[in-house]
Amino acid sequence: MQDVPSYVQKSRPWYMKPWVLGLGALFIILSGGYVGLTIHSLQKVITSDTSSFTFNTQQNQGVNTNSNLDAQLVGENDPSLGPADAAVTIVEFGDYQCPYCKEVFPTVRQLMNTYSGQIRFVFRDYPVTEAHPLALFAAEAGQCAWEQGSNQYWSLHDRMFIGQDEMTQENILAWARLAGVKEDEFTSCITSGKYENEILDDFSDGLDLGVRGTPTFFVNGRKIEGALPFATFQQLIEGLLE
Repeated sequence: MQDVPSYVQKSRPWYMKPWVLGLGALFIILSGGYVGLTIHSLQKVITSDTSSFTFNTQQNQGVNTNSNLDAQLVGENDPSLGPADAAVTIVEFGDYQCPYCKEVFPTVRQLMNTYSGQIRFVFRDYPVTEAHPLALFAAEAGQCAWEQGSNQYWSLHDRMFIGQDEMTQENILAWARLAGVKEDEFTSCITSGKYENEILDDFSDGLDLGVRGTPTFFVNGRKIEGALPFATFQQLIEGLLE
């Protein structure tokens, strides 16, 4: 067969030329790497969002999931008011210097009066010392008053919230005297730091239960947060008493 003269040979299509093929291969490699990185980044975002969602869901489910969590709600030495076998137990994690705890304090008192004999109220210490420098001292004072009796404790508890704006160590000691504590024993109790571990245990239990601020309440294990109005508590309690 006779060769076709070079000047009549058809040139290759532009997309078949070596330099074009080379660029195409490079583009594919780079594109593949970019897609891979994009997918990897997207997977990280999805994983992160899913973890966050799961955490929030668990928080909103309450704590009646196992006996360990139930045991963390109420300890043996936590100050309480109302019958131990009450149909409804309200546990507050609170801070005596927290303004929102002071705001909700009259609501708690109203609930106890309205549902006398039907509610047990338990107060657990959650002193946010970074923001409230007297919170730990106040919590220790409360525990030392509880040691001397229920009347002494609740009297001091109420006075510390009512007088929160005037709270000082000296005033706490004066309020304790008015609450009827034996002064020498009370002072010795605070000075010794006897209940510091008890308070830290309250705080630790609160963290485990998802408490991130005060006031946080657990109503028969259901967590509700903030200085909520009486009607909100009432609706929940009425549903539990039916």
